[in-house]
Amino acid sequence: MENTNQAVNQATQQTKTLFDILAEEGEITQTGQTCPDKAEPVAREALTTQITVPTLHEAAVLSSLSISMPGMTKLDRAISEEVARSKGADKGTFKGHKTLIKKEHMDPISQVKHKARNYHNAQTVPWGENLRLLTNERLIDHQNFMAECEREYNAAVQQLLDKWPTLVMQAGLGSMYDPNDYPSVNVLARKFGFRVTYEPVPVPGAVDDIRTNLPDTVRSEMKRQYEELIEARSREVAQDVWKRLYEPLVNMSEKLVDKDEGKPSGFKSTLVDNVLKIVDLMKAFNLTNDPNMDRVRRELRDALTGVTYDKLKASDSLRAQTKEKVDKVVASVEQIQSTLDW
Repeated sequence: MENTNQAVNQATQQTKTLFDILAEEGEITQTGQTCPDKAEPVAREALTTQITVPTLHEAAVLSSLSISMPGMTKLDRAISEEVARSKGADKGTFKGHKTLIKKEHMDPISQVKHKARNYHNAQTVPWGENLRLLTNERLIDHQNFMAECEREYNAAVQQLLDKWPTLVMQAGLGSMYDPNDYPSVNVLARKFGFRVTYEPVPVPGAVDDIRTNLPDTVRSEMKRQYEELIEARSREVAQDVWKRLYEPLVNMSEKLVDKDEGKPSGFKSTLVDNVLKIVDLMKAFNLTNDPNMDRVRRELRDALTGVTYDKLKASDSLRAQTKEKVDKVVASVEQIQSTLDW
């Protein structure tokens, strides 16, 4: 039960002082002294205003993204049997699929689909099977991006529909062509879809508010199951964040190894940004206030403060220093992952 209470601690409203928040962010020390590179010392008494920390259902929403598009391949049973016979194979041992239209005509639709899906997954974390958790601070940007993707998707679909009759006639399948394989424009249009949903995170006390004649034992069991569900999903969020951090971290470490004669390896301009994006994610989705995740986030933020692609490319000493710090974090992440019960 202790772990459960920790996992749902943001389901209970919290309050912090401004002093506490600044201390957590490294702006001041717990004694009121400014951290290096900060301004004047700050007295605790001057920062005792109580600030309400939003609970999970106040700070985030649940989102889902559904994008549908038909496949453009078709099993040709006659060709399958013909090929099997010609090779001396038994019937049913070979399946031949024909491409109804060339891939290039579906690419514009597929590209928008992948762009939307990649953005959605990058801005959210898993929450159950079909939903993902999205913080309120990312919500407006997410809505705007998804709206633009939906417009692009619908435009690409319309272009395909406009030229569909021509594409059908130019399928290039020779004797394998079968007009029955091709739906009408109206039927084809219904096979495409782009849908984004947003819904509130259930209020933690919802189980207690059930107004039914259920026995207390049943209500207690429902509450227990709900708490276990929240705990499991919070673990899934942590697992997702750690995994998403590890890969770009290891990549950064590898890319910071110089080639011969002290020349930098061919790392991309996104090398630092890819890690910083996950660092921001660690702060937004540390649902259980995991001290390890908070510590690693701060270490990375400190290690990468002032570090840019151009500076790394120009300075072999900065590359070496940054790699040393990143390697320490990688080792720490590996140790943390080895102890987690996933």
